[in-house]
Amino acid sequence: MLLDIIVQTVVGRGFRRSVKNNEVRTFPYKIKVKELPKPVPQGFTNAVGQFKLESKINQTEVNVNEAVNWDIIISGKGNLDILSPPNLEFDQDLEVFEPKVQKNISTNRGGTNGKVSYTYVLVPRDVGDFDLPDYKLVYFDPKQEKYITLESESTTIESQGVSNFGGEDYVVEQKKVE
Repeated sequence: MLLDIIVQTVVGRGFRRSVKNNEVRTFPYKIKVKELPKPVPQGFTNAVGQFKLESKINQTEVNVNEAVNWDIIISGKGNLDILSPPNLEFDQDLEVFEPKVQKNISTNRGGTNGKVSYTYVLVPRDVGDFDLPDYKLVYFDPKQEKYITLESESTTIESQGVSNFGGEDYVVEQKKVE
């Protein structure tokens, strides 16, 4: 691979100053691209690097119709910019809004580093326990030369309070018996 670069230099002083374009060419440089190993595991989305996965929820016990924030955070070194919000299936009595996506990614000589977070707003519309789906990130780690699967921790939202069944309001409390 060759790179052609144009460098602008300032020549002269004061009113006699001008800008001169100089073309510079690099020496040939070869880049060897390795093919990813086969078989490719299910769920692999071309993420390559070293990553960490974190799952946070702001509260696990709420009243019906009260919002909960659930964050899925992927951080590390690699091609974070190709990640997209996960396609997750939630309980039908849990209203789920499109996730807010935040990307804080920087690239320098050491590579691409940063963090991508997906914040879901979840609203239980009925009384009960709602298990959040597990999120799996399958990526290839070039240092270990293998595929790695990270999985979020299991999380349950416990909803209680007033539920509307058949048009009538009922007060329902759910208590755990140990």
